[in-house]
Amino acid sequence: MNKLIFLLLLTCFLQVDANADVLMEYAFKPSDAVSSTKAAEQLSEAAAIWKQHGAKASVWETKAGDEPDHLILMIHFKNFKLYRQTADEVMADTAYVHWKDRVQTTGAMALVSGDLLSRLIEKK
Repeated sequence: MNKLIFLLLLTCFLQVDANADVLMEYAFKPSDAVSSTKAAEQLSEAAAIWKQHGAKASVWETKAGDEPDHLILMIHFKNFKLYRQTADEVMADTAYVHWKDRVQTTGAMALVSGDLLSRLIEKK
């Protein structure tokens, strides 16, 4: 989870279009000791916390590609300001802190990657 905190800090220094949609994508690899269903349930708990703070969050599973069977937490924000505000709120939420600690303690899944995506404006 240290990658997650680093990524959030890094975004404070990035310059993006203030009105562009923003997506955060976190990829997790479920542990061999935990079923994908159980790991997905735990990741859904994190999505619910993000939703409580106003984000649109959903859990996906990769079915093909370089990293099959990874679980993806996709979080959508209307703009970069809302992303920063919501991320600050979630990181300070004790429910999220407890969720993160529980996932790390149980070893249910490991964070593989985290990406911040910003929509490009197409010229007409």
